[in-house]
Amino acid sequence: MQEDIEQRISAIYHAHYQDVYYFLLHFTGNQNDAEDLTRLTSIASRRSSSFSQKTG
Repeated sequence: MQEDIEQRISAIYHAHYQDVYYFLLHFTGNQNDAEDLTRLTSIASRRSSSFSQKTG
C-alpha cells in the first residue's frame, strides 16, 4: 500500500514538475534557488505521505 501511494505521489510530482519549477523561478528570480526548492518540494511531499501513513 505504501508503495502504491509513493508511486501516485511520484506521478503527480512528475506531471507538475515544470509548473512547480517555473512558479518557484518566478517567485525567487534565481534559477539555482528554484531548482533547489523544486527538489525540496519533492522530498517534502514524499515525507508527508510517509508521515500520514504512519499516523493515519
